[in-house]
Amino acid sequence: MKGKIFILIISTLLLTINTLCQSTAIGRISAEIIEPIIITKNTDMDFGAIESNINGGDIELTPQGIRNTTESIKLSDKRTVSNASFKIMGQPKYNYSITLPNNANLNNNSNQLIVDSFTSYPSGTGTIDDNGNGTINIGATLHMNPNQSVGIYSNDNGLIVVVNYN
Repeated sequence: MKGKIFILIISTLLLTINTLCQSTAIGRISAEIIEPIIITKNTDMDFGAIESNINGGDIELTPQGIRNTTESIKLSDKRTVSNASFKIMGQPKYNYSITLPNNANLNNNSNQLIVDSFTSYPSGTGTIDDNGNGTINIGATLHMNPNQSVGIYSNDNGLIVVVNYN
């Protein structure tokens, strides 16, 4: 009988020691569901009317809609000039990144113009305001060839702008 009591005491002590060597913590699991980020077009980019010339040259259109030229480019006011503009909607106060294309080709039959050096305001990243809105304005540079053929040039693929939450 004494042996059984001894074994019972030893077993109880071993269980107590094992319990004293443990520790338990409880953590929380959570998730936040946020508004999806959405981009919609406000206005298309339009470099306006530009006179063809023997030298060609570059026309920069800023995100603020201002045209700057190089070489002997003559600009006409016969066509409305506009930077591209996009509306952003999403989770208030969240930051987002802006991805712009490297270049675009504008076509008029077999004739072509190249647009590159896309810039945006805000530049690279933006923040959605307290009401869940934001705006991205985009400019670029148009390269006109010497004696560029007369006509309206456009691209079939459009101006693709990508936004993502940071």
